[in-house]
Amino acid sequence: MRNFPEIGTGILIEKDNPSEFSEALISLFILAEISKKVKDKESIYETENFKMVNQIPDDILKSLVILNPNYFTKIKENCYRRVENNFRWKIVSKKLIVLYNEIKKIHSSDKKRA
Repeated sequence: MRNFPEIGTGILIEKDNPSEFSEALISLFILAEISKKVKDKESIYETENFKMVNQIPDDILKSLVILNPNYFTKIKENCYRRVENNFRWKIVSKKLIVLYNEIKKIHSSDKKRA
């Protein structure tokens, strides 16, 4: 989300870094809560909501939610679209067939050389 806010689906963190992991979780939970409150017609600039924004550890996400209080909804939509376009069985099976065909070609060309 930090590098590609329009199509982001999550927060990339360094592996084996519990601090980054906890900050990412906190940021996402706060984004979800803000999105819920704003959906209920509250303003992002109401004091309590703005305090929540300031609790977001990630500065980039903090600025993204100020620009778009429903940013969490956008993330959810991006995640759903990514799953639909890349990970449904219909898509995965087509990719698998292409992969098998490529392996067959490689295997056939290796046999011809031998």
